[in-house]
Amino acid sequence: MNYETSFWTWYGQQIRQELKWGVRVVAPPTVEPVTLAEAALHSGIDTWGSPAEYPDQTLIEAMIKASRDMCERYLGRSLAPQTVMWSGHNFPATEFIELPFGPVLGIESITYNDGTGDVMLGTSSYLLDNEIEPACVYTLNGAAWPTISPRPGGVRIRYVAGYTIDGDSPNEWPLPPSLRSAILLTFGHLYENRETTRTEGNPVTEIPMGARYLMDPYRLRIGMA
Repeated sequence: MNYETSFWTWYGQQIRQELKWGVRVVAPPTVEPVTLAEAALHSGIDTWGSPAEYPDQTLIEAMIKASRDMCERYLGRSLAPQTVMWSGHNFPATEFIELPFGPVLGIESITYNDGTGDVMLGTSSYLLDNEIEPACVYTLNGAAWPTISPRPGGVRIRYVAGYTIDGDSPNEWPLPPSLRSAILLTFGHLYENRETTRTEGNPVTEIPMGARYLMDPYRLRIGMA
């Protein structure tokens, strides 16, 4: 038994009782769920010229992204279509894997390391159920996941998550009005306090109470959410 084999055998023994995983965004949204015009109208930001132009356009756009990101982290949801990577040390003992930060629009690929390199799991070997929360990917016909030696990045699931944008066809997962309003309230808070580090009793980095009230019914408290 060589050193690498003995190391992974030991490593597998250390973590076999616990599935270690993480999630990261690998392709951020290209379109925000709140438009520049909506954010400006919400906060009473003046425009000039025709067509309308915004003196602080770059700042406004940056704060729209920041507001959406803050709401996503509070909710445990993706508020705009983005590509997410679930990475685990091993397949779980169960026949399903929960995919956080939905809604999940579709799986792009599932790959695993069999000790010699990455292998793509065939689409006929799994099924996505995105009608439940959190969405789950299942093995088919009660089959087990492939057996691998646990290692960092041993299993990777790349999927698209997020509410669809107005005008998308089909618009299968429209953003709930309450969550759109929460983004706007958070934006207004950031924009109005953009040159301060703290407001009275309410840090700028804190999501406004009104936004939290709107988001709480949709909040998913799973994993890192």
